[in-house]
Amino acid sequence: PEARTASKDLGMKGWPFYFGGRGGVLGRVEAEVVHAVFCFFPLQTVIEAAVIVRIFIQFLGQIFGLHLLRTTRPDVHMPFRMWFYPLPSLVAVTGWVFILVAKHEYLVPAFVVMVSGALVYPLWRRFVGGVAIAD
Repeated sequence: PEARTASKDLGMKGWPFYFGGRGGVLGRVEAEVVHAVFCFFPLQTVIEAAVIVRIFIQFLGQIFGLHLLRTTRPDVHMPFRMWFYPLPSLVAVTGWVFILVAKHEYLVPAFVVMVSGALVYPLWRRFVGGVAIAD
């Protein structure tokens, strides 16, 4: 609701400004379709769930991937060095887990978004070919 009000204040029609940054990532899906899914939740819940999804997929995923790469593939040349390895990444994991615990009420919507994305992505790859189509 707040996003829709803001779009009207800017003289824009509906939600296209809200989803304008998608840059064709969803293919030829109209913004109204995406809006129809997320309009059932308050904007604050959508934003908090998106942050939690980003924490899980990007931040914790990178830390896990770094440890996995360093332990399973020591032969790979890494052009970087983490001082006091693994202490900085363990501190980062502790911080991200603290944020997740503090925002525990948004974990269910975040997992719904992650699971739905995991289910829809293979279909998108199959039918659209996995290539972003700019509008």
